[in-house]
Amino acid sequence: MKILMAGAQGIVQDGLRLVLKSTWPECKMFETAKIEKKSNLIAKWGIDLAILEMNMPGNENMEDLVRSITGRTKVIVLAPYDKNSHRTESLQNAGVSEVIFKDTTIEEMQMVLLSMFALGSSLF
Repeated sequence: MKILMAGAQGIVQDGLRLVLKSTWPECKMFETAKIEKKSNLIAKWGIDLAILEMNMPGNENMEDLVRSITGRTKVIVLAPYDKNSHRTESLQNAGVSEVIFKDTTIEEMQMVLLSMFALGSSLF
């Protein structure tokens, strides 16, 4: 399992890293502060899961990035608390696999991760 975390910082980044490593101890993680022009690297690295912070720098074209990678990479977007925002809907329409809000529990996050790769996956 290869995972890209983009834009998460501080305690959110540390918490995600712990959840991901407890879910998939052997996963290989890549981290970046910005997501601009990363679609070629996502393909080159063979990323299975991209976790993108909705409000990270360079997020203006996130929908284009999502459209370009969703055929081979599952995408989770970390979003603020506004569950009815236009941006959330726009990202879902672009092909985001899941939108995770900042009030999601660790258990809920692990369930989402496991369910995304449960059926027909050779990653386990």
